[in-house]
Amino acid sequence: MKRVILSRGPSCTIPAAACLVMVGMAAAYASMLLLTPASDSSTEPAVNGKQPELILAHTSPEVPTTPPSFEAAFFDALNRHPDRRQAALEGVRSHVMKFPDDARGVLLLGVAHLWTAAENPPSQDVVYEHLVLARHYLDRAARLNPADDRIPSWLLSAEVSVAQAEGRTSDAAASVALLLALAERDPCFHSVAYAINVWDGPRERAELAQAQRLLEAAAACN
Repeated sequence: MKRVILSRGPSCTIPAAACLVMVGMAAAYASMLLLTPASDSSTEPAVNGKQPELILAHTSPEVPTTPPSFEAAFFDALNRHPDRRQAALEGVRSHVMKFPDDARGVLLLGVAHLWTAAENPPSQDVVYEHLVLARHYLDRAARLNPADDRIPSWLLSAEVSVAQAEGRTSDAAASVALLLALAERDPCFHSVAYAINVWDGPRERAELAQAQRLLEAAAACN
């Protein structure tokens, strides 16, 4: 089952097995933003005529069953045309305003804000705003679809960043600890989020050694 999907990223100073995973980090959270269904081995979700099985199983009766154009536009911007990100975000937001209980749409909106925050907006105030919105919508997505066990990676990453921005170091550390527990349980997906959140800092730290070990385990998932 192929679940760790990455593109470009920083140079590696760790053994090759972990490098295979880490070298793909496009930006702070880009490795987590390809929302493939947990039961699917493709590199991106089907957006033309097929609803992925697990990513967001919960929808309200009024929500269309076929993925609409906003979703195709979102993944097109995410995977191919980042210059279209703002238009894609607006499309997802418009959908969520019409269907606030559509868990898939809410998740995509949270991820869109997380993606925007990771792409270095013009000011820290703008970064913070997107992180707060990401946390809000990701929390809602988790409540709407608790069966999707990937959402905590994105939600906890947003919570770490918000807590750091607000100077709540103990809360940030607590969220990182929860990410570690998730990564220990399922390194194939959650190890990337944990590694991203502990990557900066001295190389001799225990957290980085843990991240390396988990990323090596994740590399075997491919």
